[in-house]
Amino acid sequence: MGKGKARHNKEVPPSATPPVAKMPVGTPRAFEKLPTSAPADEDQQLRFRFGLVDERNWPLSKISREHFSRLLKRLAYFENLTVAQAKSNNLLADYDVSVCPNKSVPKILTLSHAGRDDLCRLTVAPSGDNRLFGFREGSEFHILWWDPNHDVWPEGKIKR
Repeated sequence: MGKGKARHNKEVPPSATPPVAKMPVGTPRAFEKLPTSAPADEDQQLRFRFGLVDERNWPLSKISREHFSRLLKRLAYFENLTVAQAKSNNLLADYDVSVCPNKSVPKILTLSHAGRDDLCRLTVAPSGDNRLFGFREGSEFHILWWDPNHDVWPEGKIKR
């Protein structure tokens, strides 16, 4: 060795650094299996998450200006409701995907959301039009799809 002091690279023990999931920046958690809708937080106020918004199927980005303004006002209103209050007013409902009339929904969830077999519907407009679908984890509603035409979960309405 040459003159001078030897350099020592101190290694950090593995227990000192927490594991970090390596995901590209901006990647939603679409492939993670999230817990199914939980009844335990029915007395908690609703909260909304946007990390799972699906831009391929019934995308929220296709919302009109008029509906967007209305949606923001309604989300603010919903955040003042508990899960139980929203359910009692039929604004929020949990669905079992195995009985979905739209047969593409279970396929999409299998491919892009680790086979989730549940959906939650949030009715944005009091008339029943303009709905959001997503996953509910306790009081958190993970927005997935914008469904103004009742395509995600058709309910026998006659379209005019």
